[in-house]
Amino acid sequence: MVYEDFYKEIRDSSGKITNIEFTYGENFNFAVDVIDRYADLLPDKLALLHKAADGQTTRLSFKDMSVLSDKAANALKSLGVGRGD
Repeated sequence: MVYEDFYKEIRDSSGKITNIEFTYGENFNFAVDVIDRYADLLPDKLALLHKAADGQTTRLSFKDMSVLSDKAANALKSLGVGRGD
């Protein structure tokens, strides 16, 4: 799975997780490196479930998250925010 490129569980001899290591490069971008990859592999799979205090439920697929991430990036870009800011 995609997360295995960035996440490793360290286990003891009994199989109990004793530590978690995260490894990613200097140019890691969660939206591109994780969300967009899942959107390509499993576009309709549930990525986020939000239940509001009033009981309203919103479900977003990985494709939905990718589209919304692109919109957010474009909004920030239009405000002059660039890579590394």
